[in-house]
Parts: sequence; structure tokens; C-alpha cells
Amino acid sequence: MKPPRTIKSWIAYVLAPLLLLVLAISVYNQVRSQPNLAEAWLYISQSFFSSSIWWLFAALIGMLFNWGLEALKWQRLLSHTEPVSFTRAFRGVLTGVSFTLFTPNRIGEYLGRIWHLSADSRGAAVCLSITGGIAQLFITALFGMGAFEFLWKGGFTLSFLPDYPLSIFFLRFIGWSTTIVLLVLYFNLGAAGNFLSRLRWLRSIQNWMQALTKFSLKELSLVLALSFFRYLVFLGQYFFLFQFFGVELPISLSFSTVAFLFLALAMIPGVALAELGVRGQLSLWIVGAFSTNSLGIVFTATTIWFINLILPALAGGVLMMKNASGIKE
Repeated sequence: MKPPRTIKSWIAYVLAPLLLLVLAISVYNQVRSQPNLAEAWLYISQSFFSSSIWWLFAALIGMLFNWGLEALKWQRLLSHTEPVSFTRAFRGVLTGVSFTLFTPNRIGEYLGRIWHLSADSRGAAVCLSITGGIAQLFITALFGMGAFEFLWKGGFTLSFLPDYPLSIFFLRFIGWSTTIVLLVLYFNLGAAGNFLSRLRWLRSIQNWMQALTKFSLKELSLVLALSFFRYLVFLGQYFFLFQFFGVELPISLSFSTVAFLFLALAMIPGVALAELGVRGQLSLWIVGAFSTNSLGIVFTATTIWFINLILPALAGGVLMMKNASGIKE
């Protein structure tokens, strides 16, 4: 059932343009508040005329692979509920990015993704989107804890963590326990859905959770594999931008520090649009423990934020306007 024309018009001509305007103003204020902005712009403008520009292009291409893989995941997850084309899944993913920038812990992603689906599928699609999120979170936790072990066993320490055996033990225990719980939960989502649907206060969404029971082990493994490849793209993008901004790290340290950074970011609640400062500070704490190029580290964090979140969010806002106004794509 399509929303009434008046609602679609309101969304197309008021809400979506307002979303884009707020996004543009917020991005401007976030970037303007960054330290050493003039120096950053001078460095970047000079790099456009050097051979290092190819590293930036590689990171931009990585953005397409990043969200393309996420669209494949979304397409696979919807296969039993409302089969969609890759293009339609890609539109849903980008629209989800637009919504998620303004909501705590990116919960708005679910609203954006279901925007391009029929009304009958939207409830189940929320559950399916959470499933994809659990898969990505498990990969983040697994490789983040692996990076943690690599860094500490290699004799490295980070200044913001107390270097005491007991604190390290608790951190490792909590980290690995969470990783195992995520893995067990992910491969038993059907059983979890059946159990939750029996609870009286959740019976109203019983049909939504039944969507979780339709996946085979092979299908869940495929979604997990797509999450893994997307994670590799994230790591690659950071490595490319480290090269572009002159942050000299061995590839093993580059991947390990970034993997640990991803884990730290996943543990901190917040709004994606306002996380630039947090991302930059964590990058300085973690990557800065192994490189003195603080400026390059902050530039990398800022550019990743812009490439992977802001550009897709702008595209998603435009797609939302076109969808709401009924323009054919």
C-alpha cells in the first residue's frame, strides 16, 4: 500500500530537502571546527598534482565496493521476504545511511532501508536489517580482538588503557565472550526468533520475527562472508589513506590498529554525524601510538568519515526525494 500523495509530496518537497540542508550545514560545521584546517587543505590541494592522488582514488573506489557489498547482503537477507534487485537494495542501503546520521547508534538505518519496500514487508525487514548488523558486528569483534592480542603480545601498549594484568584479563574476557555470544546468536537467530515470538508482549510482531527462521546455514554463512569482505574493504581504505597522508606504518600494524579502532568505535554509543571528533581522538590514541604523523592520522579519520558516510548520505537523500516524488529511476 502506497502512502497518500499528500504525504509523499510532503516528504519529497519538505522533509528530504530539509534533511539534505541540515546534513550540509552539519558537515560544514564539523569540518570547519577541525584543527589545522588550512594546513590540511594546502596538503590535499598539493597532493592532487602528485602521484599519491591514486591512493585517494583507491579509497573512493573502496566506498563503492563497501556499500555495494552491503547492498548484496541486504538483497540476500530480503530474498525470503521481498526479493529485490541489486539496484533497489543499493538504493535502500544509501537511504539508510541518510537516516542513520541523525539517530543514536545508527538506529535510523532501519527506517531508511524499509523506505523502498512495500508496507507488508517493512516489519520483517527491520529484523532482517538487525541480522545483517549482528553479522558485521561479529566480524568487527572477532578481528578487533585478534588485533588486540597481536598488539599486546607484540609488546605494544596504549596510553589510555591501564597496563595491569587484571585489567587486561577482564578486557580480554569481556571481548572474547561477546564475540562468542554474537557468533552463537547469529547462527541461532531462527531459534531466537521462535522463542521471542512466544513471549506475550512480543506476539504483535510474531510475523516479523518469523522471517529469521527462513535462512539456511549456507545462506547465513554467505551473509557472514559478505560482511568479512566488506570489513577488508574498510581496512584497505584506511591503508590507502595512510599512504595518501604520509602515515608510514607496516601493513600488519596498519590493519591491526585500524581493526582495534573499529572495535573501539563499535563500543561507543553516539550519533554518526557527530562522531568525527571521537573518531579523530581514538585514531590519535590508537594509531598515534605507532606513528608520529598526528596530522596525517586526523586527516585520514576525517576523510574516511566523509567518504564512507557523508557522500553516501547525500546520495541517499536525493534517492529518497526521487522515490517520494514518484520519479522513475
